[in-house]
Amino acid sequence: MRKSGGVWIWLLVPAVTLVLGSCKPDTKVEAPEVRPVRTMTASKGEAGETVILTGHIHAEDEPALAFRIGGRMIERPVNVGDRVEAGQVLAKLDPESELNALRSAEAALVAAEGQLTYARGDFERQRQLLANGHTPRARFDQSQKALQNAQSQVDNTEAQLQIARDRVSWTTLTADAAGTVTARGAEPGEVVQAGQMIVRLARQSGRDAVMCRLSCCARRQAMRRSR
Repeated sequence: MRKSGGVWIWLLVPAVTLVLGSCKPDTKVEAPEVRPVRTMTASKGEAGETVILTGHIHAEDEPALAFRIGGRMIERPVNVGDRVEAGQVLAKLDPESELNALRSAEAALVAAEGQLTYARGDFERQRQLLANGHTPRARFDQSQKALQNAQSQVDNTEAQLQIARDRVSWTTLTADAAGTVTARGAEPGEVVQAGQMIVRLARQSGRDAVMCRLSCCARRQAMRRSR
């Protein structure tokens, strides 16, 4: 018994030591991982790509000038390359039809004004007669209505006359600004439509540069092909 008890004591001591050792806090601290850092010094250098630009210069404003009405063009005193000033005549249409319409409108206005003068005089007479009791009210109302109609007719013929005058002025195409003629769209003797380009005018207001980007690599390839 004594011997067996001694055996148990010797077996129990290492077990207790092992348990106590496992409960002891771990005081070892792992060192942080070292990460490599890459550095570089900034300095002035050359551009990464050479850019070659090719293109052409054209007018900043290059409108196409046209007639507002159609007709047969009888004159175009300018050609491509001519320099013109503001107000200079560029082309003309045959104005005969528009002049006839203008004369008719003028005659219609004269007739309408005659009617207005007669209606105004009749109205004044009827107004005085009505005031004196020598004309019925219906006759006065009739003269008043005739005066209103005559005035409306004059207003209408005046508007038609202004339209006829405008159409006559539209038979002449003039430059709205100084510039250079760069293209023409019709020749004298042709029947042109309203809005059809007659001349193209490059105004002197400014210039635009239209460029095409060509990289150095594309330039080398183009040089190789040209060889």
